[in-house]
Formats: sequence, C-alpha cells, structure tokens
Amino acid sequence: MENYQILTLNSGQPLILYQENEKVYMYTVYSGRIQSHGVIFDDLSDQLFLHPGEVNYVSYISTHGRLRLYQLKDMRFLELLSLSNDAGEHREFLQCRLHAFHSKIFLFYSVHNPEDSSNSLFYISMDSLQKSSLLCQKNYSFQGFSIMNLPNGILIAVFSKEQTTYLEMDSNLQIHPFQNTVSASSTKAFQTLEKEFQKQKQQCESLQQELYQKNNEILTLKSTQKHITEQYNDLADFSGKLQEELRKVRYL
Repeated sequence: MENYQILTLNSGQPLILYQENEKVYMYTVYSGRIQSHGVIFDDLSDQLFLHPGEVNYVSYISTHGRLRLYQLKDMRFLELLSLSNDAGEHREFLQCRLHAFHSKIFLFYSVHNPEDSSNSLFYISMDSLQKSSLLCQKNYSFQGFSIMNLPNGILIAVFSKEQTTYLEMDSNLQIHPFQNTVSASSTKAFQTLEKEFQKQKQQCESLQQELYQKNNEILTLKSTQKHITEQYNDLADFSGKLQEELRKVRYL
C-alpha cells in the first residue's frame, strides 16, 4: 500500500507522511526542497489515520495487533495510547478512525471478541484517554462503521450483512438510536447530512489533487537527486583516476 497524507505545521511548513506497506516516512518541504526525516512508524498493518489541527494526531492498528495513538509535538510523534490484543483480554482490533466534533477529538475503534464471535464498537475522547466507552455490540456479521457530523451530534452508521444500524451521539456524549422518521427535523438532518457528504467529497477531491501535485514534486526531486548523485559519482571516479595519474607522473 502506498499513500500520502499532508498536514501544515504552525509555521506554515508542509509535512508529508508517506506510507509504503508497513512503513511511514516523514518529509518536510522548505523553499521548494524536500527534507527526509526517515521512517517514523514501521509496523502498520493497514492504514494510517491522521487528524490535522491545532493538535495533530495519528492512529493505526499495528502488525502486532495493537491499537496505537500518537500526537505530533516538536517534530516528533509521541505515543499517547497503545492498547494490546493479548490473550488475556480476548480481543482483536479491526478498524479505527479519528473524528472531530466541535472542539473535541475522538478515536473510534472496533474489536472482535473470539470467545463469543461478537464485534464491538468503542470510542475514546482525547480529553480522557483512560476511559473507553462502548457504543454497540454486534454479531459476527459486523462489516464496519462510518461517522458523520450532524448539527448537534455525531451520526454513526454500523454496517452488518443484515442491515445498517444508525446511532446518534449527542453533544453530551449520550448515545441514542437515530430515528429515521418522516418529520421536519429528520428531513433537515438528512439534508444537512447530504451537504456534509458533498463537502467531504469536495475536500477529498481537493486533497487528491494536492497529493498528486506533491507526488509529482517528490518524483521530480528524486529524479534530480539521482542525476546529481550520478554526476557526483562520475566526478569522484574521474578525480580518483586523475590523482592516480598524478602519482605516476610524480615518481617518473
């Protein structure tokens, strides 16, 4: 898997996270030059989830089955959370997502429970990392979840083979079934939801275009770097041969 994600530092400097299989490389861009900061993560099982903002968070499920959460601080990713899936806890992490609602950031994640083949969806608030709250529990047919903001809460769609269950988390973090009824409030909510989908689609297209441009810049700089390296090697080879000839002349 190859994937680029870009965030902007407080200085206005772009920071690029490039994922290649289980490794994530970090680059910064300054005055048209790309500086590599090497590998920052080397154990991704699938995808890195990034939440940019005043505080930048990343989360992923590791190749060892751990749910990891980091915060970017002073150009370093500091680990905030690392939940295990050891045999004593009887769980396997399936998916994770970072999501913002108003001024709060949440980490949503799903787990599989091997003992009874059930699947559960939880969330953790960045304000209280020690507390994990259960959203719902499903049987083995659980397939995933999706999250979308409403005007006064979060709409959570839980997908299974049989049906899709909708839950609403209100501003007090209380969970309620989302009532899909034909009413003015429901119609307004779905209209708002549709607008949010369109907005996110536009943002996604804009990010894809930006990623495409940055990808071209990286490829161009890599090509230039390769050309410079080849020239340097040729020059070093020529210099070595010239020094050898000078030594021969000196001792004639």
